[in-house]
Amino acid sequence: MAEEFVKEKSNKLGIELKFDGEQPGAVDYFQMAIKESEKNSPVKEENNDDKNEAESDNDDIDKNALVQQLFEKAITAFETEWKDIQKKGDIKSQRDLLVQYMDCLKEFSLWTDYTGHIEDAEKIGEAWLKNHENEGYVLITLANIRLVKMNIKCKNENEADELNDEEEEEEEEEEEEEEEVEEEEEEKGKGKEEAKPKKTKKFIDNELSEKDKKVLEEIKNLLKKGFSLLEKEKERDKKLLSELYAIVANTYYNYSLCQRESSSKRQCVACIEECLKYSIDYSNKAVEIYPSAYEKDDWIQALPGFANYYLADLYNEKYEEFEKAMDYVMEAIEIVMSAEALAKKENKLINRANYLEMIGQSYLLLSTMTDNDDDTLGAYENAIDAMKASINLNPENPHLLKIMVEIGVLRYENGTYIMIDENGCSCGEENCGKENKGCCGGCCGCGDYEEEEEEEEENGCCGKGCCSYKSKDEENVCCKRKSEQNEKPTKFMKTNSGEKCCGGGCCCQKQ
Repeated sequence: MAEEFVKEKSNKLGIELKFDGEQPGAVDYFQMAIKESEKNSPVKEENNDDKNEAESDNDDIDKNALVQQLFEKAITAFETEWKDIQKKGDIKSQRDLLVQYMDCLKEFSLWTDYTGHIEDAEKIGEAWLKNHENEGYVLITLANIRLVKMNIKCKNENEADELNDEEEEEEEEEEEEEEEVEEEEEEKGKGKEEAKPKKTKKFIDNELSEKDKKVLEEIKNLLKKGFSLLEKEKERDKKLLSELYAIVANTYYNYSLCQRESSSKRQCVACIEECLKYSIDYSNKAVEIYPSAYEKDDWIQALPGFANYYLADLYNEKYEEFEKAMDYVMEAIEIVMSAEALAKKENKLINRANYLEMIGQSYLLLSTMTDNDDDTLGAYENAIDAMKASINLNPENPHLLKIMVEIGVLRYENGTYIMIDENGCSCGEENCGKENKGCCGGCCGCGDYEEEEEEEEENGCCGKGCCSYKSKDEENVCCKRKSEQNEKPTKFMKTNSGEKCCGGGCCCQKQ
């Protein structure tokens, strides 16, 4: 039983809770545990001396110990109250306490990533339902708990696979180092070739195990029966019904993401797609049934948008059904933009940052699907704008920082992320390019720039500065366009004034 695990852990922590006056009940302990578990971890000082690090580590330990003890107290109190209420309580009182008890065990499992607590919740719920099989509230709670259990199991498997993959990669790297016989440039080329296949294996269509298939089918049946019973009640509790739809929507969404991150051995594309679609359906029903409850709930409004983005990614990458993918991503942008506007109104900065990141990723995905250059460029520029806005609100987002480095918006240098402007300049000077009538990314000496393949235009520039000097070897050779010399298209980039520039510095010498 989970009880033995709890006692063993709490004894090691060595913390004792004391309350003045009347002792809290099971629900009180549970609410305190949730409140403490949701608090942010103590922020570490920038000064990294040993004393500060030790104090911060102790704060984390104390916080975890407090949450652990509160959950332990809640579970013990629930056990006592549950025994008492079964003897003398009415069905409604039993049902309400049972749901709270099961939720407490579920949340403790999520806190510890230990499925023993959820297994206890399953047993308690199943035992009560034997005599009350038409209690929709408990049926839905049991189904959601089983789905959470699947999610925890998936997460633990992913972490184990990740450790194994890291070990395998280290072994492969050691073997490659021992077998190196080619020159450095050839080795780099080989490294790049080996990295490509990993990107193409984004989605692997494996079959779930028969056991997992059976569990997911049971979950669907429980949800169908439970919601049907609640919908048919003479006096429907719309608020409760709406909350249950929202809870299930979130659980399906979380499980789809966990499946999405699974290794090639475990990932099931059909399962990802199905769970994302359930997530959209249930979240829409939550808002439809009781809209006033979600007027200020930006997340439940954003959730279908996030799910639509991942469906778009799936249809684009795996199925190559680009029209469907574009429909999904356009829907994602519209929904998440609406949620971001709500979060802005409510001054929820971190939520806004998350939504802007998703808007940026959606536009970035859209830029790979469009047919004409103007649409592609427009979507790409929208993606960059949204990502920059997101990183300004939450500068410590490692996932977004990595994406922005990969697409050339940021540069990581000496432990610092440096923003690169639209001209490839990262100098940070306020007047960069203004005095030179538009920085072309190299002429003003400010920094690097990224080149773009474009069709060569009339009066194209060779990029060697020929507008201001002549070649030492041949007086007129550099007055030829670059493509005339190399038989390749000239590479241009945009200046601040919107004109195309090769980046060689010649245009900035012109008056």
